[in-house]
Amino acid sequence: FANYETSWIEEKLSGDMLTPNVFNTGLSYAKKVFESLSGTAALNYRDEEKTEGRNSFLAGEDSLGINLGLSYRPNSNFELYIDGRARNIWAESADRDPYNEFDVRAGARIALDSPFVWNPKGFIDGYVFKDLNGNLEFDENESGVPYAKVHIGKKEVVANSKGRFVTEVKAKSVQVEMDLDALPQGFVFTTPSIVEVNIAAHKFSNVNFGISTESGIYGLVYVDLNGNDTPDEEDDYLSRVELVMDRDVTVGSDGDGAYYFRGISPGVHKVSLKLNSIPIKYLPKIKLENEVNVEEGTTYVLHFPLKLAEDQ
Repeated sequence: FANYETSWIEEKLSGDMLTPNVFNTGLSYAKKVFESLSGTAALNYRDEEKTEGRNSFLAGEDSLGINLGLSYRPNSNFELYIDGRARNIWAESADRDPYNEFDVRAGARIALDSPFVWNPKGFIDGYVFKDLNGNLEFDENESGVPYAKVHIGKKEVVANSKGRFVTEVKAKSVQVEMDLDALPQGFVFTTPSIVEVNIAAHKFSNVNFGISTESGIYGLVYVDLNGNDTPDEEDDYLSRVELVMDRDVTVGSDGDGAYYFRGISPGVHKVSLKLNSIPIKYLPKIKLENEVNVEEGTTYVLHFPLKLAEDQ
């Protein structure tokens, strides 16, 4: 490094103009010998000029110095060090005396846990949103749940009309929890409903809560023996009958003749019965493919009654 500094000083009483100046230059070098051992070295030269005068900011000394240091740090919590410095100072002005100085410093630095803890102050923000695609992330095409309630530590925070919540927290860590009582009917969590958050000073920690509807389509596949178009105890219920939703998702009826399409999106869906999955002696009493409109958070009931083929 090298730098030069000068000043222009006018003494009011004498009218003299002073221009004290100083030039500093030096070299420094650092080397890591091993992972835990490192050393430093530096050479410095200082040259002061025109230091005469009462108002000079300089001491009137020139110097040449050398610094050497060695550090041993086996881990991040402990360090042994030794530093040495030697300087040769000679006088620049007549009222100063030349001299030499030398000093050595050695010691240890130890990091210890303190029983006193100052909790950092930070912020927690996030969204309560409808996780339409179930990927646990708040996407651009997904909407927030307005005015949802979130418990952050002992504080209750209400989201805005877009489902966003934000609050200031002073703690090392805090538990963030969605208010289950405020969860809209028919919804379940796609993300954890309770999250432990470590607070970073003056920074935002993001927590999002995704929810999804438990909308579905449910029904029974049964032989309507009494012909009343209603499943009851007198009817027979068929298992392993295949049903297809939107010509994509296939489920089978269980031992009680029940089938269930779970976690479907609200809107219009088509449900069809695979004819080749029922015994040949039966025929459906309704259309093979039926269109249903499923509302958010509800389960649509669609039964498939069958009859004996010989009764046709």
